[in-house]
Amino acid sequence: MKTRGTKAIAVLVWLVLTAAPLGGLYAAGMYVRDWITITIRSEPDDNAKIISVAKSNDYLEVLKESGEWTRVRAADGKEGWVMNRYLTKQTPKTLMADQLKDKINALTEQVKKLTEENRKLQKENKSLSSSEEIQALRHEYERLQQESGEYAQLKKRNEELEERFSKESSRIEHLTLENNRMKTSERLIFTLIGGGFIGIGLVIGVALQTFRGRPKKAGYKF
Repeated sequence: MKTRGTKAIAVLVWLVLTAAPLGGLYAAGMYVRDWITITIRSEPDDNAKIISVAKSNDYLEVLKESGEWTRVRAADGKEGWVMNRYLTKQTPKTLMADQLKDKINALTEQVKKLTEENRKLQKENKSLSSSEEIQALRHEYERLQQESGEYAQLKKRNEELEERFSKESSRIEHLTLENNRMKTSERLIFTLIGGGFIGIGLVIGVALQTFRGRPKKAGYKF
């Protein structure tokens, strides 16, 4: 039980510490800006033939830049021209929000597995194992997503959530070690008590044997 619980804690801590930060990511190509749908044309001209369309968060591979236009390759393999003002090298905020949601969901699944591994400590770990705690984290994320118009604030709250998960993991590890220590102490006490009874039995046995082996004193005869 101890080994499985320790492995589960290690997986959770590894996920938090090694998760790639969302801020400042730049792709090799470019993304379509938020909340728009753009056309991909055969030539760098507003009147050129439309050969495809791209939506917000779509990744476009940059092939060539020419003035206000950029030649790109879409995910379906089609190549054409789009205006530069519709493109950005920075990962769109809506895409980052989706990535953040996936990350929190992954952490939530790790918490569920960890709770199962430590079911014998449910009383001590009630604040983490209860569904109310997980639901509170979900509400916190939803509130953050609604109130945060800027990515910097969203990232800050995400770091706070990660810190809470890390602290809870440390707390569970401590409780697990304490529980094992208490079990060891109980076994030692029972061993000492058992040994004491055995020792008392031996002393009584020796005393009885000694008493029985003494010769009887001769009485007076008349």
